[in-house]
Amino acid sequence: PLSAWLHDGPTSQATYNGTATIRGIPVNHWYFCNHVPNSNLTYQEDVYYTVPGYTAASGLDQQPVRFEGRGKYVHNILDFFQWERLDLRRDKDAFAVDIYCHGRVGTRAVPDVPDRFSLQAELMGGDKRNMSLLQVFYDRSQQMYRLDGRLSADQSDRVVIDFNTGLQYNMDAKHGSCSVTPIRADGDMDAPWHPVDVGTDDSTKVRMKSPVEMFHFDDKGFMYAGESNDRDIPTDLWVSREFNYHVPPGSGRNSTEGWHWHFSKFNLTSPDSTSFPSKPVPVALVVFRRKWHEFRPTEQVFHIFNFKTEPFSSTTFDVSVCFKGASMKQVLYIKMTTRHSALVHADEEEFKVAFLQAVLQATGLSRTRIPHLSLHGGSTGQFFWMGVTMLERANVTGNSVDARPQKPLQTAIRDLKTQVQENRLKITMNVGGQLIDVKGVPGQVLTEDEWDALVNNQPRQAGIQTGEVAGIAA
Repeated sequence: PLSAWLHDGPTSQATYNGTATIRGIPVNHWYFCNHVPNSNLTYQEDVYYTVPGYTAASGLDQQPVRFEGRGKYVHNILDFFQWERLDLRRDKDAFAVDIYCHGRVGTRAVPDVPDRFSLQAELMGGDKRNMSLLQVFYDRSQQMYRLDGRLSADQSDRVVIDFNTGLQYNMDAKHGSCSVTPIRADGDMDAPWHPVDVGTDDSTKVRMKSPVEMFHFDDKGFMYAGESNDRDIPTDLWVSREFNYHVPPGSGRNSTEGWHWHFSKFNLTSPDSTSFPSKPVPVALVVFRRKWHEFRPTEQVFHIFNFKTEPFSSTTFDVSVCFKGASMKQVLYIKMTTRHSALVHADEEEFKVAFLQAVLQATGLSRTRIPHLSLHGGSTGQFFWMGVTMLERANVTGNSVDARPQKPLQTAIRDLKTQVQENRLKITMNVGGQLIDVKGVPGQVLTEDEWDALVNNQPRQAGIQTGEVAGIAA
C-alpha cells in the first residue's frame, strides 16, 4: 500500500536521480512528475529509500526515509521515522512556482532570437542584498560581442570579444587600463549570454555561440509553462530543469538546476518596435541551482530592460584605450561628395555605420581596429569630410575558429587610399525609401597633420565650429 501511495508502481515513470544523504542516512532518490491536462495541474514527487544493505532501526531493508510533494503554492516534506512518526512541515522552495516535467509535451515553441541584440540587466544574487548591472551587445554577423559589468561603485569593467581576430580586450573603465589576450574559454560558460564555446573540430580553438545558444534554447529542453508576470508585465513562461549539473563523475553527489525565462506577451510593444503588435522580448530570467551540500537552492534573478535589435553605433566596440602609443593609431580624413548632404547629416549615425562597413571592406580590418568616425562640414554643400581612426594590430595571436590574419596599419592605410584614388569607395544608403550615393573624392585623403594645417589656415565662418570645414575653393 505504501508503494502504491508513493506512485512506486509499475505504471509510474520514475527517474532515478542517484544517491543522497538524508539525516545522515544513505538513500536512493527517485523523481516523479505528473501533469493533469484537464485541470492544467502539475505536481512533482521526490522519494528517498535507504540504500540496499543499510539496516534501519526497524530492521527493514530499503525503507522510505523522505517524501516530498511540490505544487504551485505548496511544498510538503514528509520524513519517516520507524513507520509510526510523521513530521510534516511546509516550506517554500524555488521550484514550487512552476514545475518542470520530463516528457511533458511542449505546447508552444520557445521565442525566436535575433542575430543581433543588446540589452541591459540587473542581476540580483541569492541573498537579495547584492545587485550588479550588466549590458550586453551581441552581433552574430559581425562576430562581435561586448559585456559591460558594474559590480560595485569601485568596479566597472568592459570586455570586448572579437571573433574575427580571436582576441579579447579586458578594460577597466575606472582606471583606463586594458589587457589584450586570446579569447578566454573559462569561467561559467553555461552562464546566460556567455558567447564563447570550444570549437567543434579543434578544442584548442573557440567559436561564437549562435543566438539560440546564447539563450540556451538548444540544450536545456525548455517547455512552455503558461502565463505569468514579472514586474507587473504580462509574460509567457518557459521552464527547464537539469539534474546532476556540473557534478564530478563518480562522486555520488547530486545537483539540480532550473531556468525560468519570462518573455513579454505578443501584445506588448517593445521599445524599438515600429509597429503593433511586436515580437516578444525577454523580461526576466531566474536561475535556480541546488548543489549536494546546500539545503536551499541558490537563486539568480536577471531583470532585463531595453532589449533592442537595431544596428549598433559605430563606437560600440571601441577598444582604443588598449592602443595608447602614438604609433599604434592614425587618423585619416577623406573628402566625400554627394548631392544629398542634408540627408546624410539628418541621419548622421546611420551614415557612419554604412561608412564603417565600406572602410572595413576596403581595408580588410576587423571592426575593433576602427574605433571612431567623425563627420565634418555643413549640410548644404556638395562636399564634406569623414575622419577615420585606425588602430595597429595587436601583438597577440588569436585563437578563434574564424580568426583571419590582420594586416599592419600602414598596409591598411595604403589599401584605403588606393580605394579612394581609384574611385571605389562608395556608400549607398536608404533614407526614407530614397537611395543616395556618397563617394570618396580621388586624391583627397589627408593625414592628421595635413588636416590640422588645412583647418587652421581657413578663416573662421559663422556657424562653423573648430574642426569643421564649410567648403574649399581652388
